Amino acid sequence: MPSRQMGLVSSWRLLRKEKGWWKPLVVLALVGWIPVLGQTAVLGYAYEWARLSAWGLDRAPKRHGVDYSKLLTSGGICFLVMLTMRVAIGAICRVLFGFTDSNGWMPMGMVLGFGSMLRCGMLRDANDVVGSLVEILLGSFVMCAMMRATVYDSFKAGWRVDRLFQMIGRDPKGFLKLYVSVVMASLVVWSYWLLCALLLTSLVFWLGAMALLSSASYFSDITSMVTLMARIGALPLLACSVVVLAMLFLGAVIANAMQLVSINVAGQWFRRFDVARWGVSSAPLPDGVPIHSPDGAGDQ
Repeated sequence: MPSRQMGLVSSWRLLRKEKGWWKPLVVLALVGWIPVLGQTAVLGYAYEWARLSAWGLDRAPKRHGVDYSKLLTSGGICFLVMLTMRVAIGAICRVLFGFTDSNGWMPMGMVLGFGSMLRCGMLRDANDVVGSLVEILLGSFVMCAMMRATVYDSFKAGWRVDRLFQMIGRDPKGFLKLYVSVVMASLVVWSYWLLCALLLTSLVFWLGAMALLSSASYFSDITSMVTLMARIGALPLLACSVVVLAMLFLGAVIANAMQLVSINVAGQWFRRFDVARWGVSSAPLPDGVPIHSPDGAGDQ
């Protein structure tokens, strides 16, 4: 009998269920740097795993026998849902509130609001925090639309917002748990990049100190830059470059891990609605759903 657990912790446990669980994350980080096509494949991989959870299968993401054409197909459908909903919500925001939503709440390949959290940097004031939370809420809704499109293998199914609101209306606590999971995952990524920003700031101060010691004007022109690099030496500069690249790559791995587990939480929420009993995309939800854990302790 499949578990009815739902949450970031249970998704993380599933991700780490098999030995060598980190290897796909490394591959996804590399693939995700390929513009459009690679990021589409990453989306497809995440939603194909969430599809298993939606159908009641407690399995780790596939590592062998992966159908790459299916990943691209699912990722392509999800990307189109994401893109069109962003345009629609942007238009609604402009008409109702006089501004267009930011690009941060649905970055390519990561519909988690990570871009929003990073864009705010240090989250300067309460408006930044509230704006980020609202944008992540929008991203969570679109994540559910993409999940529905994946379940039906249909772009139109993702746009059945009436059915999505029906799900939220029947289980608002479940959607809230999904939203909180996405916020927590976003905070993990944001915290990592904040740490990187602090380290890079220290590096800049170090370069500045080297510039002062070399009596060169700090980044004033090309000549002083060349002079500074010559005085510092090739080895320290190479080491700095390697550190920065390592930080970027580790950040991609962490972001992909958080994306996977967050999207899987959406699949766990869909499982509550007994996907096997769903009819055509336009049909209402079946009776008797959502189904919660018998002991009421399935959310974690």
